[in-house]
Amino acid sequence: MVAAAHPGLAAGATHGVIRTSHAVRALAERETPPRLVELAQALAYWAAGYVELPGRPLTGGARTLDQAVAVLPILELAPTERIVAHLAHLRDLPGFPATVSSLRPPTDVAADLTELTRVFAGVFLTHGRHAPIDFIHAVTAPVAVSSVLEHLPAEQWRPTYDALWQVAAALYSGYAYRATVEPLPADAPQAPEELAGRAAETGDAHAIKLTEAALRQHALTGDPVFLHAAARSVELLGR
Repeated sequence: MVAAAHPGLAAGATHGVIRTSHAVRALAERETPPRLVELAQALAYWAAGYVELPGRPLTGGARTLDQAVAVLPILELAPTERIVAHLAHLRDLPGFPATVSSLRPPTDVAADLTELTRVFAGVFLTHGRHAPIDFIHAVTAPVAVSSVLEHLPAEQWRPTYDALWQVAAALYSGYAYRATVEPLPADAPQAPEELAGRAAETGDAHAIKLTEAALRQHALTGDPVFLHAAARSVELLGR
């Protein structure tokens, strides 16, 4: 079963690959007719919204992830359209493809995907207050794919990582304009069980989705940045 490919991961603002990944994970646990239908519908949704971002999703430079994010060019255009339509303007942003390619290639795709989620959970905390839903997808998409990485052919791991980085970079370049940069939280995070309950109480799909992804990564890494990101999503979207 295949849940990710390249270079069309931005389709449906990443909801195509997210939905497909969750369907694959469910089928890996147990194959049932409803789960097969969900996979078919997820793939159809993904295909129907297929879109490619400017440039080639191919890493090959020497920059670390933090270094590459720090030099990403910013699209100086206030968003007035849906995510995919807004990101199409990146074709006119000088330096975007080159900066994406300047990231060093992954050496351990699973570990590097975890690092990608950690860095962009931090970006959500520092930059995401004015556009939370947009920045959330830079976390939820790589987490969803990470959860089914073992079901991908080995030769697809590297290009899938590259494509996920390109999408996360595009969201940063597309939505960091005029963002008020905040410091990372310094206080102790809330407990995972409390955050899960608060997210469910909001009824907001994106708060629930980010919290599920963040709790999954916190269980894997123990890094409090994921708990803080979950709490911020509830704060911003649970009104």
